[in-house]
Amino acid sequence: MQATSADDRTGLIESWPDLAATIEALNWSEIGGQLTERGFAHVPQLLSAARCASLRAIFDDDLRFAKTVTMDKARFGKGVYRYFAAPLPPLVAALRQLAYPKLAEIANRWQRLLQRDEQYPATWPEFRQRCAAAGQTTPSPLLLRYETGGFNALHQDVRGEVFFPVQWVTVLSPRAEADASDDRSFTGGDFLFCDQPQRKPSDRRVASAGLGDAVFFCTRWRLLRVGGVYGLKPVQHGLDRVESGIRYALGIPFHEFR
Repeated sequence: MQATSADDRTGLIESWPDLAATIEALNWSEIGGQLTERGFAHVPQLLSAARCASLRAIFDDDLRFAKTVTMDKARFGKGVYRYFAAPLPPLVAALRQLAYPKLAEIANRWQRLLQRDEQYPATWPEFRQRCAAAGQTTPSPLLLRYETGGFNALHQDVRGEVFFPVQWVTVLSPRAEADASDDRSFTGGDFLFCDQPQRKPSDRRVASAGLGDAVFFCTRWRLLRVGGVYGLKPVQHGLDRVESGIRYALGIPFHEFR
């Protein structure tokens, strides 16, 4: 189902009551703290197995995608990235619009701590208008598929002047450790997060996520407090090598691309 109006948050909640309740019930204060401290927050089992399966099934439907990138370069990564065409699948659109207001509260708290006047809009349709004014109208959500040997080098997802400081990936495949009988499961493929420049081992962090797990992470920088002053620490993210199986994931940047 889909809300009758992209700007009608009440309609969106009515169309996706269980999803809205799940997102509302998350400990957003803790998520904000983890994003500040580590640059990412891991939320187990945000999406059901059935919803993960429905998203995986879309991957081979060429009509749902505007662009496909097949990467196989030792320096950058190995995997297939399929960017959705407009309109987004209703579930993907609902996830982005339901989570955005909570993340905007976190982002605006950071802005205040940094003593910046500019605030992020309260709703995603309003933020989308800010992107459009900057010429960023290309949908950014995508499905990712990594087979054995697949990986993604450390990088940032910023394509345009306007960007949102947090983005989101949900794993759509089970880890073999959790279900060794499922031939669609995978091993390896941990999320990688790294402060830039990397000067010590603690600058590099790892998150092991499985079926339905959401990982929120900082897009370009994370908040850093030195003494009584807040500043910004550049960060990058990537994916460790998939050791076996196939790993699907849904990526949701909140800013659109140029």
